[in-house]
Amino acid sequence: MKDKCKYRQITKFENGKVIDNNVKCDSFYFSITPKAIVTTGRDTITGKRTTKTFVGKNEKEAFKKALSFQIEMEENQEFRIITKSNKTIIDLVKNKIEEDYKLGKIIKATHKRKSDTIKKLSKEKFTNKPISKVTRDEVVKYLESLKNYSKSTIKQNYELLCMAFGQAKYENIVTDNFMEGYNRVEKPKSEYKSHHRVSLTVDEQKKLVDYLNNASIKNVATNIFYYYY
Repeated sequence: MKDKCKYRQITKFENGKVIDNNVKCDSFYFSITPKAIVTTGRDTITGKRTTKTFVGKNEKEAFKKALSFQIEMEENQEFRIITKSNKTIIDLVKNKIEEDYKLGKIIKATHKRKSDTIKKLSKEKFTNKPISKVTRDEVVKYLESLKNYSKSTIKQNYELLCMAFGQAKYENIVTDNFMEGYNRVEKPKSEYKSHHRVSLTVDEQKKLVDYLNNASIKNVATNIFYYYY
């Protein structure tokens, strides 16, 4: 069946088609979110800009947020000119992950997971200074602090650090990559103790299903409350 939806190519500037930032149609529904983008830096090697996006209920609110950030950034002289010599761990892994995602080497879920890990990693001071000045001791100390986390959390952080130093060596930013080779910094062993869970037996599962099918909603809610508290 031919798609006759007249809103398929809609823009937010078409009068009469946008109602409170939302577009309605018999075929589909989508919303338009006003955004304002501020350039926070520039990579002199690739020519790419680094940006930060602000959203709002309307264009005025988004612009106001962006303007406040830009004024603060200029006052603190935080605009970054990224050169080969001052690339950080965060710069390197962000670029590599974005490239892998665009080329289809990682799926959307993996991209999101890695991006979330980068956000947490970016809170560490050593990840925001030139990678050429990051010491082995700083990396070891950080990995040591992760020992109480799960194996997957440690693995995700360790992989990003290996990726950063591997990329740095490839770009000739560092000559010694202590995250590879015989004397590499090893991934720490997790000391995290998960809670032991006991599964229901087949008979217990049947009893639970029968109870849920026959009990009233009020009784179920009450019993669940007492069970957990």
